Parts: sequence; C-alpha cells; structure tokens
Amino acid sequence: MAAQSGRSLGRVLIELGYSREALLVSILAEQLGLEYVDLAVTQPDPSAIALVPEIIARRDNAIPIRIDEGGRLVLAMADPANVVAVDDIRARTKRDVVIVVSTKADILTAISHYYRLDGAAASLAEEAAFEAQSQQDVEIDSSGAADDAPIIKLVNLLITQAV
Repeated sequence: MAAQSGRSLGRVLIELGYSREALLVSILAEQLGLEYVDLAVTQPDPSAIALVPEIIARRDNAIPIRIDEGGRLVLAMADPANVVAVDDIRARTKRDVVIVVSTKADILTAISHYYRLDGAAASLAEEAAFEAQSQQDVEIDSSGAADDAPIIKLVNLLITQAV
C-alpha cells in the first residue's frame, strides 16, 4: 500500500492508526543516533528562540530549544537531514548547532506558541511608540510654533517610516 500510494510506510501506519507519529519519529531519531524531544513537555528557552527569526523557523520546520553548556544552539527539527537549513541557521546565529528531532506538528505548534508571544510583545512596543509619538505631536502643536508644526510633523513621519 505504501509503495502504491507513494507515501512512506511510516506515514501509512500513522494514517491507518497503527502508530503515533511521535513514536515513529522517536524510533527514527534513535536509529540516526539523535535525541528525540517531546515539545509538549519541553519548553524552549526564550534566549534561544530569539536567535532564529520566525520566518526561518517556519521555513525550516525547526525551533531552537536551548543553548547548551558549550554555547551550541540545540535545534529541534522535523527533518534532521536538511543540512542546508542547519548551515543557514549556523551562519545566522554564529553558533554550532546540535540537532534533536521532534514531530513536524509539534514544531509548528511550538513555533506558533512561542513566536506569538514575541510578536505580542513587539506589537505592544510598537503601540507604545506610536502613542508616545502622538503625544509628542500634540505637545509640538500646542507649543505656539504653529508655522513650524507641519514641517515638524513631516520630519517625524519620515523618521518613523525610516525606522
């Protein structure tokens, strides 16, 4: 059946309900001599998450877990054979990378969860900056410099767009 459908035997076993994906992935990791990480119980370290942009994590189906004692980035991947992704992350972070394995579904769930938290913080920071800028504009308008106010607003707008 697997050969006829073009899918792997593992994928067919999962789809038929004979095995869980996590079990097969952990067996595969063991065969490759890699550690399996259950992301439902392992919480990635925010300092490790900060090293890899969300777009890269999603593209590579990989999430940073922690920085080990040797300063290496421990990276959970769905496809540990993706050497291009590993090399890219190594170059971006300027750290050696240690690969561990997890399921693709668990990695995508963790990316959505942990990067969403960072996104929410960035969004709050952007809102605060906008409010501060708006307050500064009001102060400029009320300072009696009516002739300069349009020019100052234009300069402020250009500065905020450049940042």
